[in-house]
Amino acid sequence: MLAGQGRDWDPDEMVAVQRQLTANSDRMIPATDRVLNYVHQRTIQRLTLEAVKTSQETHTGVGGVPLDETP
Repeated sequence: MLAGQGRDWDPDEMVAVQRQLTANSDRMIPATDRVLNYVHQRTIQRLTLEAVKTSQETHTGVGGVPLDETP
């Protein structure tokens, strides 16, 4: 949307949207940063939980190294 792709924009409408976004960029940039940080943290959390589950199911550690059989 921000690049004007995906729809036939009226040139005047596009300029108006771009001006409004520019005027609000001081609020949009920090909000976008928060969203991206949240998504990044959730992705790391999901991947970690998947790795723990795989480790428990296969009794392996990082890189598939077999875990010690000692309890």
